[in-house]
Amino acid sequence: MKRRMTVLMTATFLLVAGAARAGDSPLLKLDDNLRAESDPGSSYGVLTGSAVNVSDHELSSAFVTLNLYDAQNNLVGNTAAVGQHIAPGQRWIYRAYATLRYVSTRPAP
Repeated sequence: MKRRMTVLMTATFLLVAGAARAGDSPLLKLDDNLRAESDPGSSYGVLTGSAVNVSDHELSSAFVTLNLYDAQNNLVGNTAAVGQHIAPGQRWIYRAYATLRYVSTRPAP
C-alpha cells in the first residue's frame, strides 16, 4: 500500500559554533525541495532536502529540525539532520529519519 505524505517544511536551525542568524542575515538557506522517501532501514522513511551555506565562513555544525504532524494537526514528534564543515556557498544534502508515523511536516491551515 502506497502511503501519501504531504511534505511541506517547517525547519529550525542551530549552529554549534555561533548563532543561526548574524543580525538579520541567515547563514543557511533551505531549498524548496523537501520530500519524503522510503528507506529500507526505516519503518517510516526519511525526509530529504538541501540547504546552502550563504555565509562567508565555514559552518562547523548545522542542524535542520523538522516537526512531524498527524492528520489532526497535532505535533507528534520531531526529526533532525546534522551537517558538519559546510563551506561558504556549499550545498548540503540532508537526510532526517522519521521515527514514528506522521502525515505532514507542517500543520494544515
